[in-house]
Amino acid sequence: MKPYYLLGSNGRVCYFLLLSLFLGLAQVEAQVSSGKIAPRKPATSNQGNVRTVIGDTLVFHRLSARFQAEVAKRGELNLDTLRHFGNMAIWQGKAANYERGLIRTYLGFGSGYISKVEVDSAKYYYALAIDRAAAIKDTLLLAKAYSGYGWTLVYDDSDYEGAIDTSLIACNLAKGSRDTSLLIEVTTKLVKIYYVASKFIEAYKLCTDLQHVSEARKDTTAQINNYFMFGSIYARMNLFDRQMDMVHAAQDLSTKKNDTSFLYTINLTASNGYLFKHQYDSVLYYSRLNLGYCEHLNLMPNCYGNIAKAFLETGQLDSARYYYKIIMDYHHSHGTYIDTYLYLDLGRIEFMAGNKIKALEYYKKAEAEISKPTLATQAEIYKALYEYYNAADNANLTLSYLKKYNLWADSLDQEYSEAVYVMDYSLLRKQYQLLSTEKEYQAILAEKQRNEKYLILGVTALAFLLTVLGFNWLRRQRSLKHKQILLNERLRISRELHDEVGATLSGIAMYSHVAVEQLKSSNTKEVEHSLNFMRSSAGEMVNKLSDIVWLLNPEQDTIMELFGRLGEYGKQMTRVRDMQIRIDLPADMASKHIPLEARRNIYLFCKEAINNAVKYS
Repeated sequence: MKPYYLLGSNGRVCYFLLLSLFLGLAQVEAQVSSGKIAPRKPATSNQGNVRTVIGDTLVFHRLSARFQAEVAKRGELNLDTLRHFGNMAIWQGKAANYERGLIRTYLGFGSGYISKVEVDSAKYYYALAIDRAAAIKDTLLLAKAYSGYGWTLVYDDSDYEGAIDTSLIACNLAKGSRDTSLLIEVTTKLVKIYYVASKFIEAYKLCTDLQHVSEARKDTTAQINNYFMFGSIYARMNLFDRQMDMVHAAQDLSTKKNDTSFLYTINLTASNGYLFKHQYDSVLYYSRLNLGYCEHLNLMPNCYGNIAKAFLETGQLDSARYYYKIIMDYHHSHGTYIDTYLYLDLGRIEFMAGNKIKALEYYKKAEAEISKPTLATQAEIYKALYEYYNAADNANLTLSYLKKYNLWADSLDQEYSEAVYVMDYSLLRKQYQLLSTEKEYQAILAEKQRNEKYLILGVTALAFLLTVLGFNWLRRQRSLKHKQILLNERLRISRELHDEVGATLSGIAMYSHVAVEQLKSSNTKEVEHSLNFMRSSAGEMVNKLSDIVWLLNPEQDTIMELFGRLGEYGKQMTRVRDMQIRIDLPADMASKHIPLEARRNIYLFCKEAINNAVKYS
């Protein structure tokens, strides 16, 4: 019985599916590598269907990897290239019926389009991802889709309430999945939404929760990003000492995670901290440290923001104008989002330089986009316009913008006061909350690690079992093949003995009876003739047996031995006719080994050729 019969019916199906995978892998890989991505013909068998699906899936992964590499370029990505590889990946994913792969492609499209501020396109693909993920009940992908859709609403006329509600759905799904890395990802986006909406209490609380999770998971990446967000929140509320605590905490982690993205975040945190503390030399130092990292991470506009701001705050207007121009040129050439604060700062430069008309043009651009920036930036826009019209002695517009500024400023001051109270209260309870939260997430992490361990053990055991069964099957096949070869050889020897030796012995037996009868009749000449025939036949039989034994001898399997024996036979045959025979054999061929069947055929063919040459010469 074959080894794979031991697997049962379901096991045998799995076994042959895996076998089909390995048989089709090389062919599919060659097609993908050469770029031959073309529709396949419908399969005509179950095995063909399996190979087609496997091939489509492999091609999809290749296309998806190229597509995701384009998405990772952020502002540097090319939308035509994004659409090309994305649409090919979608087509191939549908051919393979690979739903999760399709959803990840839709998420990539959403991310790519939002980096180019193609808000409607981004919303379309995120909505598509939501529908598909909900249909297959994939909580992980559904949470990512909701989180991405929520982020698009920030750009959609600053629909902060919609963005928050959608992101909360994503957070709840992430909590239900008990995937802490996903929870960190979607919660971080929600913190940023709270921050730009100036909801600092909610942002601070979420940051605190994230800190507990990241520390419990010992996730250095999440901790560094969280310190950056903490620092940004503290800076908005003028809590500069606390902001610098976050800067130092992030710098302490730099020795543990020496990676470009983390070093960039650390330097950005420090640069922001020193900017709000008005230590502009330090701002320039840490911002310039980031220049190399920004180019590598495709974040070039972010590199120059604090540099331009530092020059603006120190009155170095030409330098500030130069760096703001680099930022604006980048956004215009790449079609990426232009934050309203850029128009505001450019207006301030022109206002300080005495170019009042140009300053007003920038201020009006900022006001026209008043729904897009953070709420704190909106207050600064009204303040700038109030100062402009006050300098222009326009009392009506001065009063109008002063009222708007005070309304926003009072609202923000109240938000700041409540946030500071919550933060102070939270600090008192931090040690108790951290203890309970850490235990909870440690338990989650331990369970996850335990499940991963069991999964690895199961996969290893399955792989070992399949390897053993496969090895046994191959060994059995080799054994059967060897036995079949021996059986065939035995049958051949049996036929030769029967056909050659048996016939000769039968002839000898017959002539022996004839000779006996001839002796009775005293026919001497006839008896002599019969005995000569019997002697000749016996000699032939001896030669045939000698040939059979010689051919079976494994020590005679070289070309040298074969032609040596043919030479001996040729000399015996040609001696009668006074002929000579010569065999020329190349030196590099002498030691070559040839199989038994080939050796036998060559020997008999050459022997017959020599015999005919002697006979008819």
